[in-house]
Amino acid sequence: MKTMNTRSVGQLELGLQNDAGRLSQSCPTSERRQRRQTRARYWFERMRQVVDCARDWPAAPVAPEPLQREAEAERHLAE
Repeated sequence: MKTMNTRSVGQLELGLQNDAGRLSQSCPTSERRQRRQTRARYWFERMRQVVDCARDWPAAPVAPEPLQREAEAERHLAE
């Protein structure tokens, strides 16, 4: 049975390496912006499709205001 070594209190660090085994450089700002725009464009297009295909439900009836209910009750008692 294997046991875990719990003596390490340091933070685990994972290096990001490319295919050549070197640490990859961060993306240039323009590439990062382009990827974000592409993802956002996909997301909003998908949400538009969902809304277009959504079922139209009838509106719920409006509940009377508390003061209107009291006034209706008083009118009913006065009759």
